[in-house]
Amino acid sequence: MSIVTTVMAISIIWHRILTFSAVCGVLLLAGSCVYDRLGMCPEGSAEDVCVTFRIATQNTVGTKADNIAGQETGTAAENWLELDKLRFLMFTEGGAFLQDLSAIAETMSENTDIWNLYTVKATFKEPYFNNPLFVDGNVRFKLMVLANWPAEAVEEIMAAKGSVSEIERAHAVFEMSPEFFPETGKTGIPMFGLMDCAVSWSALAASDTGNYVDIGDVYMLRSLAKIEVLDNIADKDAAGYPKVSEVRLMKWNSVARMIPDNFRNGVQVSAASYPDAPGFVDSAQGRMFKWKEYSTESLGAPYEFKGFTTYIPEIRTERLAFRVVIQQSAAEGDAVSHDLAVPGTGNAWGAEILRNHIYRINVNATAEISLDYTVCPWDEANRITIPPYPEN
Repeated sequence: MSIVTTVMAISIIWHRILTFSAVCGVLLLAGSCVYDRLGMCPEGSAEDVCVTFRIATQNTVGTKADNIAGQETGTAAENWLELDKLRFLMFTEGGAFLQDLSAIAETMSENTDIWNLYTVKATFKEPYFNNPLFVDGNVRFKLMVLANWPAEAVEEIMAAKGSVSEIERAHAVFEMSPEFFPETGKTGIPMFGLMDCAVSWSALAASDTGNYVDIGDVYMLRSLAKIEVLDNIADKDAAGYPKVSEVRLMKWNSVARMIPDNFRNGVQVSAASYPDAPGFVDSAQGRMFKWKEYSTESLGAPYEFKGFTTYIPEIRTERLAFRVVIQQSAAEGDAVSHDLAVPGTGNAWGAEILRNHIYRINVNATAEISLDYTVCPWDEANRITIPPYPEN
């Protein structure tokens, strides 16, 4: 190699070193870590940031359409979150775990009558946010919310502190007892939320406890479906007979996956996500429905409900079995029990019972129990006639 060639090679290498050093210097002067879409930023200094967001649980049901908003509002018990046990987990845009905000997040309900909207405020330090060189000036991250989860499932997730994909692959479950029923202030339906956030870096840098940055709404998705049975039997006597006196589930699923596949914030599920270990129950006693009366809204209009209610995890429709007891008169023992199942095809419910949906059965007659199966809100009903069964 000639002296000239050697000098040129050394010059090129030296130029590259200087260029690399200059870039590193700019990054160091910025006082931030290098933005990594797929992983965490290195440890570094960070200033306090103050953020606020809302947890929305106002919708019990969606249609076959995607958006879950504005269909039918849930009851207070169906919306209730146990605030002390909420978990707020923050991840990078690529899904790597950043930190747990649960201990520092201040959560309050905005409407304790129906418990459907919660405001959260948090002040924290996060080196991942301390970077003015984000693409288009926005900090991108993910916020996960776990609500009403069983303690052992939360502990498993928190101990691992894995990525979003690792948490999803864990397939955490809720094992529903035969006695489970949501009750405000006591027992809530397990829910899950995951929001992709894009927030102005300059707004975060300027935030303080008098100027919280609003990062949006996390829409919670219930892990259970709701089934209702309405007594619409005509030609009742003055005492209200004949009437539906009892409803039970005889076959159902008792285990719910708490994080559905392909979750998207604010979007209804369109397919069931089943647990790794099946929880199918075939019971001689069954799971008792409860009689409930409440006022809510359906498609923005008032709706008065009086009927029997229960909650179940997702299941293939054809695997469900019910028992409806019709009391013919006030005389003791004057009752007829009918066992029935929903056909796998030809029904308005579809092939699967999906989480966060309401399914209604209207009992219209007693000689041949005629049921209108309806997926809320007010899907076109398909009438199915069940032949008479002998008295039990």
